Amino acid sequence: MPFDLERVAPRLASQSSQLEDAGDLPPTDAARVRSTLEQLAASGRRAHVVALPRGAPLAAWHSLFGRAGLDDRRDLLLLWNGQRMEARGWGLPPGRIIGEQRIATTW
Repeated sequence: MPFDLERVAPRLASQSSQLEDAGDLPPTDAARVRSTLEQLAASGRRAHVVALPRGAPLAAWHSLFGRAGLDDRRDLLLLWNGQRMEARGWGLPPGRIIGEQRIATTW
């Protein structure tokens, strides 16, 4: 099954917090991400992490935020390609750097 916007968007839209993994995320890392997403969901925060194939262009996935019907104030979408992370949501302005991993809010 291909990992593309058409398949990922509906799954994100139907969940309060979700990890979508193209298969490059090691199982222990995936388990940690899922645990963090569960903690966020339990506290009322909605977050979605999309782990793309290593080196995949992140900009090609920026439209996922709108396609999944995510809200700039309510939801956070984090895109990761094994080299770089970008995020949008939770009211963060574009250009803001968040967290220890220096995640850029770029779109």
